[in-house]
Amino acid sequence: MEIGWIGPGKLGLAMAAKAVQAGHKVTAFVRDPAKVPAVEAKGVGAAGFTQAAGHAVIFTCLPDDKVLVEVAGKLIPAMAQGHLLVETSTVSAEASRAVAEIAAARGVAYLRAPVSGNPIVVNAGKAAIMASGPKDGFERAKPIFDSFAVATHYLGDGEQARVVKLAMNLLIAVTCGMIGEAMALSASSGVDEKVFLDILGSTALASPFIQGKIAALKANDMTPTFQGSQMMKDLSLALAEANRAGVPAPLTALTLTQYAALAVTGELEQDLVAVAKLAGRFLPRG
Repeated sequence: MEIGWIGPGKLGLAMAAKAVQAGHKVTAFVRDPAKVPAVEAKGVGAAGFTQAAGHAVIFTCLPDDKVLVEVAGKLIPAMAQGHLLVETSTVSAEASRAVAEIAAARGVAYLRAPVSGNPIVVNAGKAAIMASGPKDGFERAKPIFDSFAVATHYLGDGEQARVVKLAMNLLIAVTCGMIGEAMALSASSGVDEKVFLDILGSTALASPFIQGKIAALKANDMTPTFQGSQMMKDLSLALAEANRAGVPAPLTALTLTQYAALAVTGELEQDLVAVAKLAGRFLPRG
């Protein structure tokens, strides 16, 4: 299948490269000429916006609501009726609804398909896709999803995928904060943090995600797979969606304040698990 790609950043390029490996031809719009060699090294063609937008199937992977709405406002009018837009970003349901209106007016099929997984997970072919929108659009996109995802879930014809992705990121954020408080509580009794992390890693609690964060914490390696600033954005979106839907979300609000604290400590651009280091700083020393 021939695919246009808008947004070949870290996650977007990882997905595009896996699609190429599976036999699809991908042409990406690369805004910065300096990034062309990195894109082409993955087997992805680099092109101008018009060329990338001319494909019958176009994927987008964009950083936030504002960029999504801006890009959609330029991209969708350049697409032909019946073409498919597969949007993989983590954004608000509100912004996604705005894109849906533009797509409907143009006769473009619009599939919301946020991705659960960082570039490492995508490279391993183990991402998960939450999709909602037209069912026939989902069926058209599924062979591409299968190149980088181990599981693909169709959730309905509206914004369900957007809300579920925010809910999944909420679980990740709370988990990191919870690990930090558990580490601090254990350390208050005199148990070394690394010993506690070894114990945690040996229990049924240790999901693959937690195992990865245990390794990062033990090595004090905060190289970001997903930055705290990105998680703070997603928590803000989750809280806004909960408020809109009338869902009580006190834990979401509390977790958001934990990530806001990383802005004060200057660690917001580190990996999101940096939040786990906060609680231990309040322990008595000496």
